[in-house]
Amino acid sequence: MAAASDTKAEEYSTVRSAMGLLTSISGRNDLNGEWAFLGSWDSLDEAMKQTKYSKYACHELHLFLFFKDRAFFDGTVRPYLECKRAKGLIDHFVLGHDLKAYAEPGRFELLNALEKALLVGRVGGASGVQKDFTDRAEANPVSREEMDRVFNAALAGNALDDGKEDRLADQVSLVRNAEIEMMMPSAAAMPMSMDDMSYSRRMMSSAPSAPTAMA
Repeated sequence: MAAASDTKAEEYSTVRSAMGLLTSISGRNDLNGEWAFLGSWDSLDEAMKQTKYSKYACHELHLFLFFKDRAFFDGTVRPYLECKRAKGLIDHFVLGHDLKAYAEPGRFELLNALEKALLVGRVGGASGVQKDFTDRAEANPVSREEMDRVFNAALAGNALDDGKEDRLADQVSLVRNAEIEMMMPSAAAMPMSMDDMSYSRRMMSSAPSAPTAMA
């Protein structure tokens, strides 16, 4: 077991750092490009918030504002959604409407993972959703290599934001070493070359024989 001094941890306590991690894992540069404004939403003035909302209004942004800026949501988003004719589950969720109809088998199966999670949080039935997620995960297991990649990306994710070059170098080294270990086969699994086999035979033939036990 590794010593406590060798343990590495990374904290993701801001929207910006979480978006940086998602960018590293998913490879979607737009999260830290076009959508980077979400990481500094609290620092935007009202006019800029209105400009960004007008351009990027969508279910995901509505959820973000519902949880992270309720005042803006209530003043700008809610009036728009209340007038929307065809509402989906997320619209009803952020407006506080009854969602029980979506829990019916026929409609539940049509929901995506996010919608199912929101539904459970509002009306219960976590066991059924948990089984659904478990079945999907077992049918599409994540490889050990992919789990290692995500883990290493999480460890290295905040180094640039923190401005700590020495910490970044240490974490980059950690990621590279882990990647090398993943790529290199174990010694037992590596085939022996002809020279190695010849050397092994010579060593075995020259080794002294075991003494014979005396009766």
